[in-house]
Amino acid sequence: MDTPGGAAPDGSPSGPLRGLSVVDASVGPAAAVATMVLADYGAAVTRLEPPGGVARHRQPAYQAWDRGKQLAIVDPTRRDAPERFAALVGAADVYVDDDPSWRLALGFDADTVRRRFPELIHLVISADGDPDRPGPLDDTLTVARLGGLGPPTAPTHPGWLIPTYATASLALLGTLAALVGRHRSGRF
Repeated sequence: MDTPGGAAPDGSPSGPLRGLSVVDASVGPAAAVATMVLADYGAAVTRLEPPGGVARHRQPAYQAWDRGKQLAIVDPTRRDAPERFAALVGAADVYVDDDPSWRLALGFDADTVRRRFPELIHLVISADGDPDRPGPLDDTLTVARLGGLGPPTAPTHPGWLIPTYATASLALLGTLAALVGRHRSGRF
């Protein structure tokens, strides 16, 4: 995870997003794909994980999706975990999550993140729009909710990663739009 997608002569990431700092505390594939693209375009992306990692991230696809990312281990059971989390997020331009269990365990609901870090772009990928409800986006459940699964005469699932890539694309567009807006408002 520590090899940048492209590197400047000094070894730092290169690309149009060079200088952008992203903390990725997600567990699902859509956020992993979105932050992979940010890293590919030069953002410094740090994956935030508990000791032992996230089981889902041992799947082969994550080897590609986590390329170009650094890893930061924060043990949520340690007394200094909230301060370490706050230091990492406070130094970032963008914070990404899709299951708020991590930040909620450290005492950071979405409103607290917004108040403590007003310049931060907080990207939440959620199946229902609630930034504080646990449960990352699940492709099969999403397709089922949209009516894409059913009896043999009904439409069938069009493919496992279609919701993932569509969500990642929209997450990227939203993040880039928020960055442009923040820059134009002078808050960058």
